Amino acid sequence: YELVTGVDNTSQEYENAVEELEYEAQSDLEHCSFNAEVDGDGEHTYINFSGGMSVTFNEGERKKDADGDVVDMPQQDWDRDSDYMTLMRGLDQALNDLHLYPEDVDMRDMNDSLNISILISDQDGSYSADPDGANDFLQWVKEWDGKYDEIRAAFQDVLLDAGLLKAAPA
Repeated sequence: YELVTGVDNTSQEYENAVEELEYEAQSDLEHCSFNAEVDGDGEHTYINFSGGMSVTFNEGERKKDADGDVVDMPQQDWDRDSDYMTLMRGLDQALNDLHLYPEDVDMRDMNDSLNISILISDQDGSYSADPDGANDFLQWVKEWDGKYDEIRAAFQDVLLDAGLLKAAPA
């Protein structure tokens, strides 16, 4: 194709592969997201990919204070010994205990719900930037998706210990 048209077909092949992977992700992922895009400078074509997960604890699960208001999460403070950083280390450790290693974990208080966002990326470059690597990365994101209940339970334990959630009736 390249000899006849003078155009490198790699870019189109990668675009087709990304389209198939995104369709597979939309069909198979329940709790995670998967993103992929083809990039390059004309000479070199590659695929950028990432994934993510969001775990939410709604207002009904939150611990209330004496006035009936939800207990606020610790103020974002980047000091190593702050309550916020201790909580974030606890969330990271909960994932590490499940043998999951995210790039970033972030927690926000949104309308009295706690939302924990997890960024899943290829931190160590173990997935090639081609269709095979993107497919392997998607399979890894599917593993995260399959562990959603375990992740949520582990986060719940951390948030219970931090006094942000109320204990379940059981």
